Amino acid sequence: MKAVINIFMMLLFLLTSCIILEPEWEGTVRYEVTGTATAVDIEYRGADHAVTLHNQSLPWKSGRISARAGDQADYDAWIDVINNTPDNVTIDVKIYVDGKLEAHESGAGPDCEVSARFCITNEY
Repeated sequence: MKAVINIFMMLLFLLTSCIILEPEWEGTVRYEVTGTATAVDIEYRGADHAVTLHNQSLPWKSGRISARAGDQADYDAWIDVINNTPDNVTIDVKIYVDGKLEAHESGAGPDCEVSARFCITNEY
């Protein structure tokens, strides 16, 4: 009986250890905006909050943003870009995760808006 209890306790320990020690993804996210627009508003997900920039010229690149995703929370990388001019322009938006292109969206026209999103899980 004591052996059965010991085996049960060992299995319980192993199961809870696997759950507790679930690996987390840690890496970097970087955003890039290119195109022919001369003035755009940019809003994107920073490390833990939204960042808003007004009247930015293109091309524009964010710095590397440290990000983390775990079994309790994913990291939702997103960027929204709005053309501030009445001109017929192009806008390309890209999201890189650990240097790899993961999302790319394009738009054209006066007053166009372009958005891109990529959800990072702990299994990335």
